[in-house]
Amino acid sequence: MKNYFLLLLSLCTALFAHAQCPTVYSVSPSGGYCITSGTHITLSGSESGVTYQLYWYSSADGSAISGTGSAIDFGSFSYEGEFAVVATNTTSGCRDTMLHTAIGESNTVASLPDVNLCLGSTASIYDSTAGGVWTSSNVSVATVDTIGVSEYSANVHGIGIGTATLTYSVTNSCGTHYATSVVTVDTPSTRFSLSGPSVVCLDIPVSYTASIAGGSWSVSSTAIATIDPSTGELTGFVLGHTAVEYDVFLTCGWSTFTYNIAISNSSSADSSITGPFALVTGDSAIFVSPFSAGTWGSSSTYVASVSTAGHVVGEHAGRAEIFSVTSSSCASRGLPVLPVGSEIADSFSITPIVNCSGAKFKLITNSPSATLHLATYYGDGTADYNSVGGSTPYYQDSFVHSYTTSGTYTVKHILFYGSSPRDSITYNLNYTVCHDIALSLYYDGNSDCTYESATDFPNIASLGIEVDSNGVVLDTFSTTSGLYYHEYGAPGAVYGYKVIAPFLRVECPSSGIIYDTVGSAGYTATGFSVPLVLTSASGFDLMVTSSERVGRHRNQADIYVSNPYSTSTAAYVAVRYDSSYHYSDATPPPTSITDTTLIWYLPSVSGADSAPVHLYYHLEVPSTWHTPGDTIRTKVTVTPTAGDIDTTSNYVNHLDTAKASYDPNYTVVFPAGY
Repeated sequence: MKNYFLLLLSLCTALFAHAQCPTVYSVSPSGGYCITSGTHITLSGSESGVTYQLYWYSSADGSAISGTGSAIDFGSFSYEGEFAVVATNTTSGCRDTMLHTAIGESNTVASLPDVNLCLGSTASIYDSTAGGVWTSSNVSVATVDTIGVSEYSANVHGIGIGTATLTYSVTNSCGTHYATSVVTVDTPSTRFSLSGPSVVCLDIPVSYTASIAGGSWSVSSTAIATIDPSTGELTGFVLGHTAVEYDVFLTCGWSTFTYNIAISNSSSADSSITGPFALVTGDSAIFVSPFSAGTWGSSSTYVASVSTAGHVVGEHAGRAEIFSVTSSSCASRGLPVLPVGSEIADSFSITPIVNCSGAKFKLITNSPSATLHLATYYGDGTADYNSVGGSTPYYQDSFVHSYTTSGTYTVKHILFYGSSPRDSITYNLNYTVCHDIALSLYYDGNSDCTYESATDFPNIASLGIEVDSNGVVLDTFSTTSGLYYHEYGAPGAVYGYKVIAPFLRVECPSSGIIYDTVGSAGYTATGFSVPLVLTSASGFDLMVTSSERVGRHRNQADIYVSNPYSTSTAAYVAVRYDSSYHYSDATPPPTSITDTTLIWYLPSVSGADSAPVHLYYHLEVPSTWHTPGDTIRTKVTVTPTAGDIDTTSNYVNHLDTAKASYDPNYTVVFPAGY
């Protein structure tokens, strides 16, 4: 609501002090009046030879009325405003403003949006009607105050889980009027869970599920495992540890949930789990693990579910891997689940799987018998025989063969019934001897070539890694804290890894190059911790990156400032934001705020910092929200540039458009340009 004040001053200018000035009469109503009541604005009297003009603020409202000696009715005005009546003597020109005030007031209060908060956080709420009072229906859930905000705004604090109603009440001549907002305070952990195995078998897909749908799946290390972002199906292809991550929008905003898992060795796979070869949908059976304390799991609980005791149920037609794992070992068994009414056909199939541990062959047959066996000719002059026995109607087995050299091998499998061949499969298998290496780069604070958490930390500066094989450069990568690399080549091939950066050098080994040799057979992953120290290279290179989120009524950004060189440099970070926003808050607070510019002073930025300097700011639209698609411009700069080695990294220009809430097309790429 806009408040309008009728400024009624009685004064006659000195210029016309000798002339006749108009008589001062009273304007009615005196004070506030409700614009919906049909009240007229009147003057208690008038004089002949005098004109009376009604003003709304500084603008004339209607035409001047000539005095007749009687009261004047200017009419009823149904809009808010500040009115004044000015009388002018038509002969002398002397002017006077009539006595008293009239305030046109509204009986409405602008509506409020609902607010979603995470527990312990604070949000701003805004109403365009001035002069009101904020209250909360449940201060144990949400409190409200007006500390440090404008007349139209308030701070809402999430105190406890639940809902509360905020009320904004305005009292004037029209009565008391209200606007309300429902505040919901939530915490993700109260109603969310991830499900799936904590240890999975190498090369066996498994599925993860979330108690709340609509999110996106990822893994912290794609060098160890991959996961489908939509379905949650994960496959681990390198031994090690990673985290399954699930990003989902909850009541209180975007949240990320993490589930740590291990990729376990599958050397005990398949035949070590006993149980039926296949199930028909709706049937169940008890499977037996080779481990006394193994944990059961299924790669697809949609196809087959398994209890903690190994009780497997065929849920839907398809195929699932049933596995049992410990912290260091994994056993698995493929399980076909057939539709109701399916009959068993007489056939067998082989699936080859190639990785650095060798070639793994998975056998499936629907006609197991004590008289059946499989002969496999690997194409390198070797062969072996595997029994295809068992009492179950379906049978699966797997076996691994290690090739000593890379090449294309013609593999042939023959299924024998006694001494008579029943079926055969022949195909070409491409195999390359390979080896995995992991480089972990860290800043060695005390230059002792040993990682110590008190003084050392993962490298944060962008640098290059040059990879060569037997002296021939193969690749050059840009990285920060590490690199996973898949080495290919004949046994004995030597790979070298060299750090390329003017501001950092490898402390150990003194040559600055890390070497690794490809083995002759089998699989052994190698990990290196590489200590880095700052060089004495002179100069500095200030760098700034910024991730901005632009909404219809809010603009937020995270800014990161770094300098990889040893020279400690003081810096100024300036943010010039779009004039449609007003400053709300920042962490840390800016050193100065001028018009639409925020400035932070950073006394020291150098390569010895354990992390980039992080700045955050939050802007709000004061009244009218943006329309989705409105152009928003922001510029972030870090200075000084004089003496800076590369000034192209000293600024970020954001040219963005306002996004609506839950915009499915909204994406952020950080750092920009990747």
